[in-house]
Amino acid sequence: MEKIRFYVETIGIIAVVLSLIFVGFQLRLEQKMALGAQYQGRAEITSSNIQAFIQSEAALSRIAKDQGYVEENGYTPEEQAIRFLSLWMAFIAWDNVEYQYQLGLLEEDWWAGTRKAFKEEMRQPDRRKYFEENVERESFRKFIEEVGQEIDRE
Repeated sequence: MEKIRFYVETIGIIAVVLSLIFVGFQLRLEQKMALGAQYQGRAEITSSNIQAFIQSEAALSRIAKDQGYVEENGYTPEEQAIRFLSLWMAFIAWDNVEYQYQLGLLEEDWWAGTRKAFKEEMRQPDRRKYFEENVERESFRKFIEEVGQEIDRE
């Protein structure tokens, strides 16, 4: 009888430990998902603000003036401001996708295709320059450098 009690208690302890481990994994996953949603939300708000700037002649004029744009290569200062804002919006979107990947929230197959698309975008000198000069998050910086080195080796 004593032996049976020992085995039952041991099994009970193992079950409790396993359930606590499972709860820990669940909490970790939920935290990652919350971080991803928060980052996604910030990216969406920033992109909405940028789109509002693009639709506002006054905002475009102000940005063009602040950036020191003058008419060149057939582009008005406002058109150059739109290009600048478009680069910023693309940067925000790529940064968000890479962050979601770092959190483990994206499937590898999907990420492989997305990475390929990013590489094609990095082949455009103005985009590459903007991305390299404006990156702040370390994992995104490493990603940009890695893709840039791949392009340089080709």
